[in-house]
Amino acid sequence: RRGCEMKPPLFCVSLACCAGFSAVVQEAAPRPTALRWPRPTALRCARPALCDDEQARRLNSLIAKVATSTEEILQVCEHYEDQLSAANYATALTWLAKRRRPDGFTDSTCEGAVKVANRAAALTLETRWRPRSLANAAWGSAKLLSFAGGAPPPELRRALRSCLEKVARNALGELEYFNGQELANLAWAMAAGDCRDAEVFERIAEKAPSASFRPQELSNIIWSFGKLVQMDDGGGSEGARRAALRPLTREAGKRFSEFKPQELANIVWAVATCGFDAGTDFWDLAATEMISNFEADVRTAKSADFDFARDVAGRSVRATGNRRGRGKGQQQHSRYVTQTQNLGNFLWAAAKTKACSPETTRRLFEVAGALAFKRMAELNNQELGNVAWAFATVGVHCEGLFERIASVATPKLASFNTQNVANVLWAFATARPRGGGDDFPFFRAAAREAAKKAKDFKPQELANCLWAFAAAGVRAPPKEFLDAFAIEASAKVHLFTEQGLSNVAWSYSNFDAPPYLDLFENIEKEVVRRGARELTPQAMANLPWSFANAELRADDLFDAIGRDIATGGAAIAGNRQRPSSSSSSSLDDDVKDKDDEKD
Repeated sequence: RRGCEMKPPLFCVSLACCAGFSAVVQEAAPRPTALRWPRPTALRCARPALCDDEQARRLNSLIAKVATSTEEILQVCEHYEDQLSAANYATALTWLAKRRRPDGFTDSTCEGAVKVANRAAALTLETRWRPRSLANAAWGSAKLLSFAGGAPPPELRRALRSCLEKVARNALGELEYFNGQELANLAWAMAAGDCRDAEVFERIAEKAPSASFRPQELSNIIWSFGKLVQMDDGGGSEGARRAALRPLTREAGKRFSEFKPQELANIVWAVATCGFDAGTDFWDLAATEMISNFEADVRTAKSADFDFARDVAGRSVRATGNRRGRGKGQQQHSRYVTQTQNLGNFLWAAAKTKACSPETTRRLFEVAGALAFKRMAELNNQELGNVAWAFATVGVHCEGLFERIASVATPKLASFNTQNVANVLWAFATARPRGGGDDFPFFRAAAREAAKKAKDFKPQELANCLWAFAAAGVRAPPKEFLDAFAIEASAKVHLFTEQGLSNVAWSYSNFDAPPYLDLFENIEKEVVRRGARELTPQAMANLPWSFANAELRADDLFDAIGRDIATGGAAIAGNRQRPSSSSSSSLDDDVKDKDDEKD
């Protein structure tokens, strides 16, 4: 307390004496192997002995400030292995993630990282961790697992996943002491690292409404709900999820002006993925805020002299800041406020929920269409699919947009995955009028690429692709496409929904090609096996028409449907109408066109 009044020599002597006394005490009293302190009632956690706390702080400084690479961090961990505490291992995992090399781990660094992860996992069973250490260890493990430069080696992946799972389980008894940042980091880590501990996440959902969050933390914890739902409902009970989302979305709605575009896009993506009804006011406020970001980027695009047709992988990225303090880690074109990923995700969420008011929806998609047209060459495959799907779903027309998508997507079709192909084809067939000859070159190029990947298509994707060709009026797709898809559809016929079976049969009956007898026979057998009562009303009408249009007999199918209608039409009168693949309007038009031919 009197240090400021001492002369420098006397002050230095005093510090030296204190340091010597501390060292003597530390040497006389060996450090315990496991620190266990009673759970306090007011404080978050009691502190261990001062010497241990100071030692942990010094080692943390070595790891975070002195070591400047993954190799140096691992050297520190190896040299001080016997002295590292739980807090030190949490810091090591955090800074290994921050200092990771773009080309991943070498053999030597991988071995050292495995040791760090395994030791951290073991310490969760030996000692009680502080909330900050638990959140940091989880964040570092998840960041290393989800490294964009490529998946870590298998042995490191196993060690990191084990560490994340044990840290999450250890956190279960400490969640009442977590602050908003620690809660958001733990939730984000579990979602990003694919840790599906429903019990832990349900406790997070219960704790979240009472916590205080900064904008990024609020965005992260809402995003984690959506991500865990996307991972096959790994986010605990639906009731706990909805109870947490209600106050969180209400709080987010009051603070939309504080969020960066990425944070805003993450929030609406999560709300849409969870299927949570946040209300029209929430969506209108979010859309209005994003419109202002899009408009700023449209002005930038008009004034900038860029070559938008250049390849995305070769484009340069200049380093400038965001008008709202964009972080260093955000990889986006420096002149723009909004990343292309945010553009695709926000439009997808708005189209999926259709919760914005009509006027806001129209304004959002008009401005987004102008921006997407200018930045089309920067969109990756997933973003192209999202933008095309969103515009087709809401039905807002943007002059030249789909032609622009086709020109950018055609050279990249070889790198499209099956979902990208199915989404883009479905969007073109839905948004464009039938008989649009300008689309045929794109459809034929997509058909050739789809034929090469036919074995990778899921049943719903197979049905959507076939429906898109037929609905767009492409009467003669390439033979290799029809053959490959017929083989795959026949092999996976038991995995299709009733609507999917109906769409496959309807599509093949409209192509100018000899009927694929094996495929139609397998569809008939599958429908009869399931029973006509399982059919939706639309499928019940479309299937017989498709067989008749293909001039094929299907006695068993007609008998099964006839019996159901004769006994009261349970499928028509009682079954719940399932959403179709948007084929109903096109199919109805086609049925009307063929009335004379059928008669």
